[in-house]
Amino acid sequence: MSTVASDLGQASEKATALQQAVSTLQKQGTTVTKDEETTVGGNTQAHTAIQAEVEAVSQIANALTTASTNLQSVAEAFAAKDAEIGASLSSIGGPTP
Repeated sequence: MSTVASDLGQASEKATALQQAVSTLQKQGTTVTKDEETTVGGNTQAHTAIQAEVEAVSQIANALTTASTNLQSVAEAFAAKDAEIGASLSSIGGPTP
């Protein structure tokens, strides 16, 4: 018979990797500088595109942060449930996960 158990350590590694990706993503967006002096027609569109990119990066970073938090939370809930089921099985003489 096989044992089913959650792996909180692996989930933590993945959550940490997501947070590191968020950090890298946010650092990339901090190097953009808008040209405020040029009056070329495309400069206005460039400002709009830069602002849209900044907003998209922020939304992606927020989504990844939420995913990381949720991953950790679900992993902790699974580990707690595994422990609960293990305790119940051991009280009736079955194998524990």
